[in-house]
Amino acid sequence: NTRLAQDLNYMQNEVEFFQLSYEKQQALMKEVECLAKNIYFEAGGEPYAGKVAVAEVTLNRVRSGGYPNTVCGVVYQKTKGTCQFSWVCEGKRRVNIRTASWRESMKISQNFLVAKRESDIVGNAKFFHAHYVDPNWSRTKTFVKRIGNHLFYNN
Repeated sequence: NTRLAQDLNYMQNEVEFFQLSYEKQQALMKEVECLAKNIYFEAGGEPYAGKVAVAEVTLNRVRSGGYPNTVCGVVYQKTKGTCQFSWVCEGKRRVNIRTASWRESMKISQNFLVAKRESDIVGNAKFFHAHYVDPNWSRTKTFVKRIGNHLFYNN
């Protein structure tokens, strides 16, 4: 019964999307695309859980108050000229929409932002990096877990 209630709630959220004005639908879909691009470029080759974890980190930042209050604002944020997500500064902008990775990234993004599904794979983590790099900032954070090739951290 709990699962059925959750599914009905998600469906209601999707119906609410279609009841939004055209302008609000477009604004939300822009946010969906920004989140999907972040998932795709940061975790496109990762398992499903890794993609969800990147989405969680992005949304944790939006909710935290210490970052921009939109998904696109968080994704494209630069601090002292440094991008928060490496793909933004590396110039990766083109998405291959025919790949399974892009379709999965879009589905995850839509689940979070349109259906308003919740997930708790990495808790309140707001940071991650690939396991093969060792950024200085990681020494000041609390390690949460490793998923695929990424390590996730809290403040």
